[in-house]
Amino acid sequence: MQNNPGAQSNRHDLTSNLHVFSTSSDKGNVDKLKSFGKKYLIPFEFQKEFHVWGLEWNKDSIKWYLDSVIFRESLNTYWHQDQHINFNSESSKWLQAFPIDDRLNKTYDIDYIRVWKVKQ
Repeated sequence: MQNNPGAQSNRHDLTSNLHVFSTSSDKGNVDKLKSFGKKYLIPFEFQKEFHVWGLEWNKDSIKWYLDSVIFRESLNTYWHQDQHINFNSESSKWLQAFPIDDRLNKTYDIDYIRVWKVKQ
């Protein structure tokens, strides 16, 4: 991979997405994807240290936290069924987030994952 000077400029970017896949009832295939993405400018570089991420998901809203601070809130319009947890650190041409050459041999470490369910 070639050195990407643009990677330096987006080291403070945080992109958050919600995805809805609609399926055809007769095929069972994904017909359409709705994506609700937002981009935020964070005043520090994520890769410098560990951070505490949180997600609060209930019947009315979805809230994202970074180090105990809400950075995004959305109405819960579609997500009223069991979900899977997916963690990633994504590099892509769409996000203009290709790593620069001297950072390619780094790891994406998750120290722990904790999940709670509210008692009904």
